[in-house]
Amino acid sequence: MRSMKVFISIGVVLSVVNCIFFDHGDSSDGSYSDSSGEGRGHHHKHGPRPPRPNRPPRPPPATPPPTTPAPSCPGGWSLIHRRRGPWCIQVFNGAAGLEGSNNACRAQGAVLSSVENAQERETIARLGLEKMLPTGWKYGTIRVGLRKNSQGAPWYNTDGSTDANNLEGVLWSPAEPRNGNWGGVQLNCATMWLWGGIFEGGRIHGQFFTNICLANNPNDRYRGYVCGKPA
Repeated sequence: MRSMKVFISIGVVLSVVNCIFFDHGDSSDGSYSDSSGEGRGHHHKHGPRPPRPNRPPRPPPATPPPTTPAPSCPGGWSLIHRRRGPWCIQVFNGAAGLEGSNNACRAQGAVLSSVENAQERETIARLGLEKMLPTGWKYGTIRVGLRKNSQGAPWYNTDGSTDANNLEGVLWSPAEPRNGNWGGVQLNCATMWLWGGIFEGGRIHGQFFTNICLANNPNDRYRGYVCGKPA
């Protein structure tokens, strides 16, 4: 009976030891498995770096504003600066009256030019001498677009490209402008006097005096007219 108790006691002890041993093993395996799994979960593999974003292209240099070409005149024409814009003038030989000179200028794509300012007046006087002297004449006249409608009426410009009543460019010779007539015809037009060495009747080179608006002027001196058109 006593030996049976000893045997039972040994069996109980072995059972307890066996349970403790296997429970610890299971716990270790589970812990190892968990830690191994956790270790694998935190192991990151680094791939290639993503490409850097491209820099935006530099803007092209600013385009300068378009430049306006300087005004110019065709060959043989001279540039004049007027309030309404650049103006081209040229002196031609011819003894025509007011209307005939206007028609001759229209054939050049121009009009009989008035005189707006001192620069224009001085340029016409210089161009007139350049035309006159090669002809052998030492004095003469240049017809311009300046007239009045009747005795005592105001003078005005006729070319339509300057103010009709702007007479700043008109410089009269002494005792001018005159009323009256010549040969029974009223002095309703004006011409510029050219003087190349001979002084006549108090007239001054490059200044104006009254004249008649004839169909044609007599061929008793150099005669010319000045045409004008926009540049």
